[in-house]
Amino acid sequence: MAADPHWVLVTSFNEWHEGSEVEPSLEYGSKYIELTGEFAQRFKSTSRQAHAPTVSGAITQAQREQLRQTLQKMRIAVLPDPESMAFWWLLDIGVEPKLLTWPDIVTNAVSPQEHPILLYCGSETYQRTVRTTGDVDEALLRYQKAGGCLVALPSLPWPFYRDESGQPVNQSHRFGLTLRMGWERPPTGVDLRFVQPDRKLPHVPERFESPTAGDLRWRPFYMKDHPEYVSLLQLQSRPGDYLGDGVAYARPSTGGHVAYAWFGLLNGPHAEQILYDLFTFLANRFGSRQESSPGTRMLTGLPPARTASPRLK
Repeated sequence: MAADPHWVLVTSFNEWHEGSEVEPSLEYGSKYIELTGEFAQRFKSTSRQAHAPTVSGAITQAQREQLRQTLQKMRIAVLPDPESMAFWWLLDIGVEPKLLTWPDIVTNAVSPQEHPILLYCGSETYQRTVRTTGDVDEALLRYQKAGGCLVALPSLPWPFYRDESGQPVNQSHRFGLTLRMGWERPPTGVDLRFVQPDRKLPHVPERFESPTAGDLRWRPFYMKDHPEYVSLLQLQSRPGDYLGDGVAYARPSTGGHVAYAWFGLLNGPHAEQILYDLFTFLANRFGSRQESSPGTRMLTGLPPARTASPRLK
């Protein structure tokens, strides 16, 4: 209440299994339902203040509208079962990606000419087979080889990791997503921070601390045999040791394009700025249903795209 939020969500009304229930119980009696009622009444009787954005690099409504218009013209498509923050953010700013089915993928219902950007916003599981084993994989590879850009913005650490039966198949590398196992929990006693190596995300802080709470499983993107690789946001230890990329774009040797953002960043305080700048970066490359030339700028605020290879240590 001291922070003057616009609304408050009570999620523990009957969380019996966690011992945090608000509902009257033998454990707490009516204590917490009475406190909730008391504070709710106080909250609702206090007028809310309208706050201007105070976050560094906050995105304005005018900028959202400009990006919405650009992305709507590009006709983005999204693979089935989207659930990550990125998908809901697109809907929130008014972008309506074409929601595909797995048979759509196999029957080549999506092409780079019509949909230059294809989003993966699911968890770690996808349907790998519709008719014959791995036919979804082959269809995605055809899409990329024809010039399409596959953008992985997952809700869990490793996209394309499990098939429809829940079995680990880990096919991400086939699409140019050269991810590595980082860690399940960050190493203790090490200060971690995200750093922009070439300042290509203008609304994102040049450096900021890595998350310390929540699901911290680290699955970094690394440069590997890509004709072009752009490190957009990399994780470093305090001495400056490179620990992989949290946001990156690449042109795989197998064809097409790929982009990636670590799911932990999509749930953090800079999520909107990262998504806005990443989609702006992609729009500048894939607007007009083809790659833009280096001199073409569809949206303002981004420097010309250049290849940036991270220093491996």
